[in-house]
Amino acid sequence: MYNQIICSEKCTNSLHLCPKRYIVSDFLFNFVITYIYLLMSQILLYLHLEPYLAEWFVHENGGTNPISLPRGSSESDLLERFLTTPVPGRPGEVAPDDANVVIALPTFRDKDPRYYNYLPPKARKTIERNIYVRFRCEMWQELHTLDNVDAPISDLIYSWMENHGISDDPKNWETIRQMYYRKRKTHRRKVQNKKC
Repeated sequence: MYNQIICSEKCTNSLHLCPKRYIVSDFLFNFVITYIYLLMSQILLYLHLEPYLAEWFVHENGGTNPISLPRGSSESDLLERFLTTPVPGRPGEVAPDDANVVIALPTFRDKDPRYYNYLPPKARKTIERNIYVRFRCEMWQELHTLDNVDAPISDLIYSWMENHGISDDPKNWETIRQMYYRKRKTHRRKVQNKKC
């Protein structure tokens, strides 16, 4: 029946060599093979972030390495802008020992990761900085509303860390606490300057 729909001669012989049948089947075969290839052979980008930041970023993006960035995220947009073709004669990216975040390069409309898979060092730093800024913004937005809650800030920070997949480590807690206090001090200074 499939042959009858495609073949203009309405043939019923399965051995008939209909050119239209092979064009459609070749197209479907190539499409499926290309799709499977792109899924199976993920080209990876390795980042080294502070432990608390890496845990937060992985948790925010599904909880598994390698991370598949959502389309339209700031990191995805930066990758689309800054990915280039590798410099000839330069080996591909090798996983560094200190990498704690692995990103599967997405396929963009104009940039196939099979060809555009090199991220220059300054662009890599830009993506790492972007992740850090997003972390600070989210931490501040969620914790500063709890200033009037009658609970120790240490408990609030530990609870926030737990909700965002950050390990219960005193070093992580201290880093986030200092970040929070610096941001709160800056915020209070801005509020006081507006009143004057």
